[in-house]
Amino acid sequence: MVLVQRPAGGASPRRYRRTFVGYITSSGDIRVTQYDHDSGESVTSTLDTGFEIDDHNTPSILIRHTGHVVVFWSGHQGPSTYYRRSVALEDVSQGWEETKEIPTNTEGGTGCTYPDPVELSAENNKPYLFWRGGNYNPNWSTTTGGDQRTDAAALVSVPGQRPYVRVASNDVDTIHFAFTEAHPRTPTPASTTCTTGPARSSGRTAAGSGPCPPR
Repeated sequence: MVLVQRPAGGASPRRYRRTFVGYITSSGDIRVTQYDHDSGESVTSTLDTGFEIDDHNTPSILIRHTGHVVVFWSGHQGPSTYYRRSVALEDVSQGWEETKEIPTNTEGGTGCTYPDPVELSAENNKPYLFWRGGNYNPNWSTTTGGDQRTDAAALVSVPGQRPYVRVASNDVDTIHFAFTEAHPRTPTPASTTCTTGPARSSGRTAAGSGPCPPR
């Protein structure tokens, strides 16, 4: 499975016109390929090898305001979410910093799946991370500086169900969420939208759910 990631933090200028693609191979390698639209050159870099082979484990990519490429990945209900930062700016060819783990998750036995990062430039370039957590529901965390994380908190809470969420952002001051209130194969699952930004929590939230992430 291949997932094409847009650069987050879109208000920041970019050195290059590059597209970054994250994917897992049939042998379990976590990889990122960058394509330079001006030179036509592509470079592939491997972040991890021998990982669980599952299309749920496709990595996600965040381009920080500094230009560092940050890649997140986890197993399908894996024990942790992992991430690495590129050594060079907007360039994966020069290698990566050491692998680190997100140190927080909600309680429950379903691990971590689907990490999805966003950065908001209007909030001093604060990075947010969303994922399906131990409670089988979408969760979120942000940083208090550097690699220090806030405790995982529920983004959507539908007890006894498995909501699926999609995240979109203008990378400046707004994050949009669209989610089901159960697994899509559940009969007639409801679709829901929610927005956090200047208007704060506009739209409808799921029955029993909490608000969008506080600002």
